Amino acid sequence: MIINGIILSILNALLIGITVYNYWDKNEDTIIRVCNGMYLGLVITSILFWLYTVIGNGQNGLYPAFELLLGMIIWCISCRHARKGKKDVCKENNKNSLIDDYIAVVIIILIAVLVLGRLKLYPWGNWDAVAMWNIKASFLANGNEGMWLRMFDNVFDSAHRDYPLALSCIVARGFVFSNSGFWLIPGVYSLFFTISCFILLYIYLKKAINSFYGLCGIALMSLTGNLALQGSKESADILLVIFALIAFYQLLKWGKRDGKDAPVLALIYLSSCLWIKNEGIPFFICGIVFILLNIQRITYKNIWGLVLPIIPALLASFSVKYISFASNDLMKSALTNIDNFLDIELYINILGYCFHNILPIAFWLIICPIVVCVVGRRKTPRIVLQLFGIPMFCYLIYGSAYIISPYDVLWHLEMSLPRVIIHYMPTLFFLTGIVIGYINDKQPLKQI
Repeated sequence: MIINGIILSILNALLIGITVYNYWDKNEDTIIRVCNGMYLGLVITSILFWLYTVIGNGQNGLYPAFELLLGMIIWCISCRHARKGKKDVCKENNKNSLIDDYIAVVIIILIAVLVLGRLKLYPWGNWDAVAMWNIKASFLANGNEGMWLRMFDNVFDSAHRDYPLALSCIVARGFVFSNSGFWLIPGVYSLFFTISCFILLYIYLKKAINSFYGLCGIALMSLTGNLALQGSKESADILLVIFALIAFYQLLKWGKRDGKDAPVLALIYLSSCLWIKNEGIPFFICGIVFILLNIQRITYKNIWGLVLPIIPALLASFSVKYISFASNDLMKSALTNIDNFLDIELYINILGYCFHNILPIAFWLIICPIVVCVVGRRKTPRIVLQLFGIPMFCYLIYGSAYIISPYDVLWHLEMSLPRVIIHYMPTLFFLTGIVIGYINDKQPLKQI
């Protein structure tokens, strides 16, 4: 019953997501449409579940029937208005490509085994996962009238009541579909999200350049070990990693068309990051600035394409802030601790911690991409180099958060830095691979 419920919830999210994705991009390769559509479906159904819970005051026993019916209606409508897409073009059909695919499968299986081993030791994830997402999922899936509001009680202040609820709603959907609150459900999603990071990076680089680049990308990412470790902790960080990567892929696809229309899919994935974590706010703002800088012109026709895609996630995110009526700890301390920016000792402590604890990861995520960009700046399109600035700016915002933090800075770094450092790990590997492709005269944007 539990497994059937999980499978049914995932399949219906896939049906809704891929139907919506196909409407906007029918010509994408099938495997990319399935992967991207899967996560589009998960975020759409998580927002639907949240709205259904709020409107029904927590009485969600009939939600699976409602969502399944909605999924069938969307699918039937799309079949009537289906547009024919291009057939997949297989760039590589040789022995080397198949070998790369097999090696990639082996790496992903090893990652899955590592995550499963961690999940067996910590079935409900670490403390953050339990307090910030899994307990809230239990409240959301309770089904009793008004019970969901208890997760906003003052007793849960340490669990950050203002945090967005995408992951909690996804897990709660699994609870409701399977009629169980078993620990297996958040664990399955955690495993699914973690291996998806490696799958997406591989298929993106394989399409843009070739399978060898994809294999190198996931091999280097797996060697850091940090992404798989954080994925097993069942936090929303790994979900933000996925949506950031898909958003960058969609922005690149839009950018190669010279900004002639509104990037609807990119905006959906960008705004979804607001619904996943507060750290998605700077990413969303940077993405909007990037779009406004590169769109050819804003007209009455495309203004709706810029505004409408971001409304659902914005409404869901702000409704949580409004209902919880909880102040954010960092925002509250920003004004009182503003003089910390002049504290030299604080900078020394932060840099010292980073040097001793995340230097290998920082090399691959910051130093290596900067060097590659400098080397390939003449051959690489401007739009790719601009996209590099987004994760770098977001990391600067993260760094400023530690400076104004109301907590002991070393404790705060130890608790959160290993999580937030992975937010743009696959994205930076992807963008670095694109630049290396241009250095080697591969022209990746023409293949995307």
